[in-house]
Amino acid sequence: MMLKVLCTVSKGNSTRYVADINVKAFCSVANVIPAVDRKGVTRSYMMNDSVCCEVLEVIPDTDKMVCGMKGTTRQPNDPEFRPSLGLISTDDFPISYKLLHARFNKEFIQFMLRSKHYI
Repeated sequence: MMLKVLCTVSKGNSTRYVADINVKAFCSVANVIPAVDRKGVTRSYMMNDSVCCEVLEVIPDTDKMVCGMKGTTRQPNDPEFRPSLGLISTDDFPISYKLLHARFNKEFIQFMLRSKHYI
């Protein structure tokens, strides 16, 4: 499964917005858990689904990450992943990501409306 990384969250809950730097990630079939929607229905992952993964490996030379959804990096004393790993909705995104994304979209729309070529 190929992923586009939107943001990263560290154990200290610091969030980094990375959607603009084109970081790609890969999650092998062995590291994927079933997709369960908000209603508890199991389904297949689809294009443009949002997922929460843990980073298993970073490959700096190619700007790629290898990810998983099984919680293999979690230590016994670590808190549970929030949001949980696997399929998530936009409501589960970190608040800082949602605020930054909303601000960017608002500024972009205002920019386009002011543009003579857009009209």
